[in-house]
Amino acid sequence: MKKGYYSIESIREGLRKPGYVTPLLKGLRYTFKMFCTKPPTIQYPTERREVHKRWRGIHRLLKDGDKFKCVGCGLCAAVCPPKAIKIVTAETETGERYPEKFEIDELRCIFCGYCVEVCPKDAIEYSQVYDFVDYDKEKFKLQKDDLVNPEQYIFQGK
Repeated sequence: MKKGYYSIESIREGLRKPGYVTPLLKGLRYTFKMFCTKPPTIQYPTERREVHKRWRGIHRLLKDGDKFKCVGCGLCAAVCPPKAIKIVTAETETGERYPEKFEIDELRCIFCGYCVEVCPKDAIEYSQVYDFVDYDKEKFKLQKDDLVNPEQYIFQGK
């Protein structure tokens, strides 16, 4: 017999050993189980995937009543590695500081979480919005009024 060819007898001997048939039956069982179960896909965007409560989505700037919690200290802008946060601080006549301009460039942001951790007033947090899409880069530069309600940027489909 030529080298590299199998005879019928050698094939029958191999099938009698438990190492050939058992994996085949296990594979067929798994295939049949997957065939009979519901597919794991979701119908996006009509169905949305649940994200963990600690998901790092678009930033949210929190308000306390009608005023922002942010006092414009600038720690978040100072600690931001890609320098995605820009703050211009102003003061009222009573001496209270507030952010006159607060801008986050979501395209530059690496979602590291330093800005959320360093904020002394807990004025900034992450939302669960994970699908902010647009064709214009300028729309990813969110101002303080945009950051109050980031859920407005959830993708709704066409």
